[in-house]
Order: sequence, then structure tokens, then C-alpha cells
Amino acid sequence: MEDGGSLSVSNMQIFREIDSFRTLYDLRPDNIVSYDRQALSGIDDADLRVTFDFNLRCRKDDLRIENGPQGFYFVDPNLVILEVKVNHSVPLWLSRLLSELGCEKKSVSKFCTSVDLLEELTNTENKELVSLVK
Repeated sequence: MEDGGSLSVSNMQIFREIDSFRTLYDLRPDNIVSYDRQALSGIDDADLRVTFDFNLRCRKDDLRIENGPQGFYFVDPNLVILEVKVNHSVPLWLSRLLSELGCEKKSVSKFCTSVDLLEELTNTENKELVSLVK
């Protein structure tokens, strides 16, 4: 750890592997992505997992996650992202329900979406600064 403080870790082996990877590639934090999640798993089908993500935010400043989830919303705060996760196939009853509700199947990376937004905001700020200097 850079600050020399102590850290409470639930799985020390995984922490060591991540820290080793970080050190090997000289990785530094660049942005924070945060969201609230409601996670559910199937009672009769342990293979089925469903999550609802909301309050999706990101930031490039204040890169300490312990400082909370503030930042720019990169998904409308009135929307919720539903993720259906299965190892094999979505149960027929759930496929029908999602179809009836008009849910679309999409692959979206929350991280990539937030990176694109932060880059766009940075470019806009830089253009505004350049126009002020001229």
C-alpha cells in the first residue's frame, strides 16, 4: 500500500494477486465508477442471477473510493439497468416476461460508458480553456 496504513481484506490471497498485478504494470487509478445494486438469485434455479443497478456515477477527481459515490451520472438517474446472468440459458418464463415488457437485449460496459463520458467532459473543458486563452 502506498500510504503505509493497515487494510482490512476479506481474502488476502486475492488482494496480494491484485496488488502484484498493479505493481507489475505500474497501474494507477484513473477514474471511479460507482452504483447501487440490488442482487437476486434463483431459489429453484441457482444458475439464475438478476441484478438491478441504479445511481450509476463516475468521476476522475478524488480517486479514493472510501470518499463515497459522488460524480457525474452516466445513466439517467431515473433509469435502472437490469442484468440477467445465467451460465446456460435464460429460463423460458423469464424470456417471455422480458419480451412482454419490451426489454431489449444489449451488451453494455458500465466502465467503458463512464470512460467515454469522462473523456468527452475533459475534451469539452479543454476546448473551453483554449477558447478563453485565445
